Amino acid sequence: MGRNPPVLIVDADADHCAMLRQVFAPMPYAVVGDASYGVEAAHLAGQLQPEIILLHVEEPLALAFRTLEVLQEAAPY
Repeated sequence: MGRNPPVLIVDADADHCAMLRQVFAPMPYAVVGDASYGVEAAHLAGQLQPEIILLHVEEPLALAFRTLEVLQEAAPY
């Protein structure tokens, strides 16, 4: 049996995170954490080293894009 790729959810809305956890539950992925934008997301990405990061992009776009930049710095793999 194969390994389930680890997934990090980045979204400021706790309800969205919970919904995505439910969506991924029957799939062959392991949701290893969820975080809000910015430093929290970068810290968890560096700590957990997920293979997949789901980043919710919404207004203001600058916040999501800045989070993407810090994620790339924290987890450049």
